Amino acid sequence: MIGKILGSRYELLEKVGTGGMAIVYKAKCHLLNRNVAVKILKGEYVQDQEFLDKFRKEAQAAASLSHQNIVNIYDVGSEDDIPYIVMELVPGETLKEYIANYEGFLTNEKIADFSKQIALALEHAHSNQIIHRDIKPHNILVSKEGTLKVADFGIASAISETTTSYSSEAIGSVRYSSPEQARGRNVDERTDLYSLGVLMYEMATRKVPFEGDTAVEIALKHMKDDIVAPTEINSMFHKGLESIVIRSLLKNVNQRYQNARELIDDLDKIINNPKENVAFYDFDADDATQKLPSLEAYDIKKGENRTMTKKTTKKPSSKSPVKKQNKNIVAMIGVVLLAFIMVFVIFVFTRLEPDKVTEPDFVEMTNVVGMTIEEATSTLEAIGHEVLIGSSEKNNAVPSGSVSSQSPAAGTKLRPTYKVTLFPSEGSTLAVIPNLIQKQLADAEVELQNSKFDLGAVDYVNDDIDKGFILSQDPAPGTEANDDAVINVVVSLGPEYNLIIVPRLTDLTLEEAQKRILDIGLEVDDITYENHPTIEKDHVITQSVAEGTEVDLEAMISIVISLGTGEEEDPEEGTDEVTDPNVETTKKYNLVAADFIGQDVTVKVLFEKDGITSVIHNQIHPVDVETGGIPVEVTASGKGTLSFFVNDILLNSISVDFSN
Repeated sequence: MIGKILGSRYELLEKVGTGGMAIVYKAKCHLLNRNVAVKILKGEYVQDQEFLDKFRKEAQAAASLSHQNIVNIYDVGSEDDIPYIVMELVPGETLKEYIANYEGFLTNEKIADFSKQIALALEHAHSNQIIHRDIKPHNILVSKEGTLKVADFGIASAISETTTSYSSEAIGSVRYSSPEQARGRNVDERTDLYSLGVLMYEMATRKVPFEGDTAVEIALKHMKDDIVAPTEINSMFHKGLESIVIRSLLKNVNQRYQNARELIDDLDKIINNPKENVAFYDFDADDATQKLPSLEAYDIKKGENRTMTKKTTKKPSSKSPVKKQNKNIVAMIGVVLLAFIMVFVIFVFTRLEPDKVTEPDFVEMTNVVGMTIEEATSTLEAIGHEVLIGSSEKNNAVPSGSVSSQSPAAGTKLRPTYKVTLFPSEGSTLAVIPNLIQKQLADAEVELQNSKFDLGAVDYVNDDIDKGFILSQDPAPGTEANDDAVINVVVSLGPEYNLIIVPRLTDLTLEEAQKRILDIGLEVDDITYENHPTIEKDHVITQSVAEGTEVDLEAMISIVISLGTGEEEDPEEGTDEVTDPNVETTKKYNLVAADFIGQDVTVKVLFEKDGITSVIHNQIHPVDVETGGIPVEVTASGKGTLSFFVNDILLNSISVDFSN
């Protein structure tokens, strides 16, 4: 395949990877002069038409995604019945390779950062109703700058919806599959979050939670077995991050994170304050699967978070803890009783000593995006939040010096003393509008996909420029605008032709011929008469423009009508006039040469009589700019055939009798 050119533009340069379903090549896009990645599906998928249809649909949907943590899809095509997708080429390695090459366990900071980048990608995809279904480190690329990009949106969806059996190739994916996927049930965004939980587990421990010799064995473990707590393998793993992993890996989808934003908010809490914690599941507890942290865990004035203390007496175990059903029931009853007692105590307390009732522990995060930094700081500090200023961001929608974004997001439930990070806007980022004029619309769309500019309204007009090419754009090329500006274009529909095809008139009566010409919008010009040995009287012998010729709607057609054979007259009632065949007469014709409108052309008329051909007209004539007509007069004698040439191109030939 090396050296092959796909779609007349993508030249395959070298193979860069092979997966269970496709081979990836580095390629050169000759149209835009850049390197891209081309993923070509393997043969077993090419033979499945149901999969191919699903693949094209899903890949085209995924091409609409635009996010810094998602690999861009540029094009989808097929060459020799082999489908392929063209993607952004990301220099670097897969997350699987990154983990393998990393010395020791990844740091908590890196795990939190990587997890958030993946979650942001999933949040964007889920908001566009796209579920990945195959989140695993093999499908995540790590750039040299440390930016993660999730790949195979769409193609993974197509694979999962058209394959139902666990083969040897499926083991790589089933290690990261959710229980509902293993059962073959419907999946949603919580399925991707389960797979992200497996990925976080692997980043923390360098192993996946469940292993086995077959895909079926691994799938059963996802459905039934409990995981080994990550901190039993990596004692340095952050307890709060462990809480996120455990919640993500709950087998009941309703107990997991319900969307990516919830997971991101918990990650932000830990990223903003490493001593921060979230409600976590304690694997050391025998009587319950969930442990409620003490109030000291939420008091930032205490210093060290007590829930971060690691038990040292428990030895790491390679087996999952066994949960007894009766203990779960006891734990649930205990939690209910504890909640009842707390409600009762609060009720009594508020009744007996109302003056000592404190303010609620949590407040809803205020939206300060768009405020100036000073206004936002004052607003948040008035509530009790501590304000931190993060790195500035480019934001075309928010003026410089105002809040571009905030963390945690507005609406999040927080303690009033929670630290809030504000990210100032750098203001609009200007970029030079590209020149799209005289480019095909499809090529312009590809070019804009590789920039932050968006294609706006597309209007179509007739023009002499070929169909599909851009005539004009707004804003104009070379001007500066926000780098996410919308560019409106006008596209050519090609020249507007008001042409009509001349019908067959010969053998029709004069009345029928006139009606047919008028019905299609043309006009009758000269009508001449002559005898004809076979055409009956009052029928058309010839027409000035041949049948099937395209002419302008303003064109005029001359016709010759038969007078009959000339033998029907009674000699006794005949006239005394005798027709001299050698007498010359002049006839007028209106030629139509629509291809030469507005030009001066050479008109040559040949007359063939008795086997002898002579030139009876050879002059330069202007072609009428409106009708395309050329009035011509010719003089000759006798019967014969006239042939009309325009610039040495035969326009028409007719039979004629100059004797009458």
